Amino acid sequence: MREARRQMDILEVPGSKSNPTILGWAKALGGWVANFYKDDDTPWCGLFAAHCIGLTLPAEKLPTNYLSALAWADFGIQCEPVIGAVLVFRRNGGGHVGFYAGENDDSYVVLGGNQGNSVKLSNVEKRRCIGIRWPKTGGAQIGGRVNSTPAGGLSAMRHRLSAAKPGYTLSRRQLWFSFWLAWLTIGAIVACGLMGAPSAVEFAPIVIPSMIMLIAAMLGIHRFAGAMDYRSSIVLGPDLAPDDARADRQGEIQ
Repeated sequence: MREARRQMDILEVPGSKSNPTILGWAKALGGWVANFYKDDDTPWCGLFAAHCIGLTLPAEKLPTNYLSALAWADFGIQCEPVIGAVLVFRRNGGGHVGFYAGENDDSYVVLGGNQGNSVKLSNVEKRRCIGIRWPKTGGAQIGGRVNSTPAGGLSAMRHRLSAAKPGYTLSRRQLWFSFWLAWLTIGAIVACGLMGAPSAVEFAPIVIPSMIMLIAAMLGIHRFAGAMDYRSSIVLGPDLAPDDARADRQGEIQ
């Protein structure tokens, strides 16, 4: 969902040209699709789903023909509607696939590709949904259902993933280890200096300022990286509203 959110507003290029970003997804995924997919006029909702999952869950087995939206009905394992779940819909002449971002009484709010020829949020009728799937390597499902407000926004804060364990966790531990190790080094130098150790007195003017700079750097990195990680853990903000039903008549999801 973070990758899908990052790609929002990607658009097809009108006419004979194609968006190189969309074509790049096919090239990066490789296989037969890399040679087959040459034009963004070819439906790409399945390609978008494959890009997001293939990039972030490289061990996950994708559908053999992931360009076919209906092929995603057998992807992963069955699940309940939850942030990031893969939603598969049937339509006249084919299907559509995207990620669950919320819902109202009649529709799911879908974050997907080729929705109005772009990556965006759109409402898709629940009655057309034929599959709700979760990656086998995706870990535990986090959060639950998210209600779409009458104004079209996504109401509950349950769509925030702040409870998830971010990728920054391990590096955060390493930063704090360096932080306390620097303080321990300063303490050892001071203690040895007070006891009259000549080497400690000699190295103190170099070591202590260096350790203080290291501590300041650790705090700065922790604050910066932690803030970035917190922002990236917010998959969808309440200011992101799905398009109204009229937008569903465009692009692949009609």
